[in-house]
Amino acid sequence: MILPEELKRMSQIDVSSVNPDELVDVRDVQIDKNLNDEERIEDYIEKIKNPYVYKYGDYIVKLEFDNESGITLNELLEEMAKKIAEGMTL
Repeated sequence: MILPEELKRMSQIDVSSVNPDELVDVRDVQIDKNLNDEERIEDYIEKIKNPYVYKYGDYIVKLEFDNESGITLNELLEEMAKKIAEGMTL
């Protein structure tokens, strides 16, 4: 299980210091549809390595969240995992 401190560290990575060859392409991540929502999130994070910084083809993606929206990272990851499991594109 990923600790909140680890997620915070991941969110603070400077994208300009990242080696693109070390990032996971989100299009290559397969979600196990047999897992429950919490397990899907854990599985996704394990496979993507950093849910805040990853690749989409030749692009480096850095996610940042607005705390004022009231939506948590877990809620967003849960929604993303559901969409990937259903075969939808992001």
